[in-house]
Amino acid sequence: KRAGLIDTKRGPGSIKLLKPLDQVTFYDVYVAVEKNKDELFNFHEHVNLDCPVGRNIHHALSDKLFKIQR
Repeated sequence: KRAGLIDTKRGPGSIKLLKPLDQVTFYDVYVAVEKNKDELFNFHEHVNLDCPVGRNIHHALSDKLFKIQR
């Protein structure tokens, strides 16, 4: 909400995008949610290897993440 992407009100169905979804960029989301701004879209360092996502996230996305950061 502080980033100007959504508006909220109390009650069900009370979240509304403030601009069309096709105009929301990954960078907009990054600025809105990322606390560690030293690296763009940083992955969690200590993944749970028992989790199928955690076990494979670096292998699946590290190359793409590197390209995005460049």
